[in-house]
Amino acid sequence: MTQENLVSDYNHPLKHSRPFLPGSEADPGRLSGFTYSKQNFLAFRVSVDEQTLSKFGNDILIDDDERTRQELPKGKVSSARGGPAAHKAHPTADKVHPTADKDHASADKGQSTAAADKSRPESDLTSLQKDIARLDLKIDDGIELVVKNGRCEYHMLANGRDNVLFTTPDTVEGRKLAQSKIHEMEEQKVIEIEKKYRVQIARPSEFVAADKKHPHEPCRRPTLAELTALDQALSLNDTGAPVEAPFKFYFMKNQLDPSDLAEYKIIDGQPAVLIAPSAITHPPTEADIRNWPNGYEPGDSLVETFTHEFAHRTEDRNGKGIAVSVPSPELPPELANHKGERVFEQYAPNERHKDLEAYKKMGWKNVGGWWALEGADGHLYRRITTSDHAHRWIQVNSSGKPIDARGKETSEDQAVYRTNEQMKQIARVTPASDYFRMPHEMYAEGLAHFRIGNDARAHLLKTSPQLYELMKQRDQDDINRRYALRNDGTPSMIRRNDGLVVPNTPANQKQIQEFEAKAKV
Repeated sequence: MTQENLVSDYNHPLKHSRPFLPGSEADPGRLSGFTYSKQNFLAFRVSVDEQTLSKFGNDILIDDDERTRQELPKGKVSSARGGPAAHKAHPTADKVHPTADKDHASADKGQSTAAADKSRPESDLTSLQKDIARLDLKIDDGIELVVKNGRCEYHMLANGRDNVLFTTPDTVEGRKLAQSKIHEMEEQKVIEIEKKYRVQIARPSEFVAADKKHPHEPCRRPTLAELTALDQALSLNDTGAPVEAPFKFYFMKNQLDPSDLAEYKIIDGQPAVLIAPSAITHPPTEADIRNWPNGYEPGDSLVETFTHEFAHRTEDRNGKGIAVSVPSPELPPELANHKGERVFEQYAPNERHKDLEAYKKMGWKNVGGWWALEGADGHLYRRITTSDHAHRWIQVNSSGKPIDARGKETSEDQAVYRTNEQMKQIARVTPASDYFRMPHEMYAEGLAHFRIGNDARAHLLKTSPQLYELMKQRDQDDINRRYALRNDGTPSMIRRNDGLVVPNTPANQKQIQEFEAKAKV
């Protein structure tokens, strides 16, 4: 096999149908003998014909690589938002001082096909379906294989485009070459991101202490789609480099919790984000949401997920930290401070901190050691987990004790309660999304929706103008720490409505004003 047999065509225009929904008739996972991995159960779309399949016969079998032979995570839960999203919290997580921060739960999309597979008799499978099940479809997580005219096309849906990365002959050798090429592209992208943003990405040979129950968890190779999302998210967020310890990203091999998507932690004094394998089921960027299966809304992309985790770091900076001024010659001369110095001032926190002022403005109160959210009805509500593992918001008094409709203390089961959707609707300050189980999560979701810009930012402004203005100020505070103020005390840089941090010029200000006026309509 020569290198000439591999043809690269990364900018192929969008021309194929959406990825299949798990459990649909087009879903290869319904076929006998095919096992999804947790990373790629939305990954593959196959276009083949009888003639193409016939030449493979039984010679090529489903790959037994350990990355593809894992079962889907169990315990999917329906979301109150009306889509298939699910957020899972832990029973003790609502305390003001939780022992563990299970962060940014994932939105599980679609339904499990396990029951359908068991009940579907072998005789119902057509000859074509049996041939598809025998094909080695394993190329790489997040890459879609399309066989056409004797060649294999390797697709990646990202940035709103169905990108054909390259093609190979439709042979065993061709697919082996593809696997090697994809791994090479992944490593090149990792090196590019590390150098560009001064961050670190764990390699598959590394292990990480995820929590006390999982002190030695293996890492995996990030997919190209995940790396594309990380690249875009890093372009929108300040990681604190080079003042702070570099961010490190751990792409986890195992799904430790069925509903976890990502988690921000500080590991050995270094800010870190742990990314679950279920991340690959999400659209990489906001531009991909319209091409993804139903159930995703603005703010459901991996870019938002990463930005959510970076927002927790912003909250850390709003707490106590170490003030540092660092020369920054890469800054343009017009961003120099009043002394003509090109420096930025940054706070380098060495532990987690709470932005208590922001919590108060969002309607959160510490009552009896619990966080409670204020409703527009004037009552306080605390989130609990019931005996059947459901979540609800119960009405509480100023001591955090459950109360009934008459205002008398009672048990949690007898207290006035609201569903998550009802709580979102009656909250004094409307959350940015369904994920607001604790004040720091409501904070991070609001800041993430503001920072990724466009549709998500417009939705935040229209549905929660109070939260929008608060996040706009918190984001500007963070920008001002990076870039010196102008001589008149005004910001030198601002965040435009597309999410980019740009010079504070009349043209950029006008663009933001026009965007905000339109979003309010």
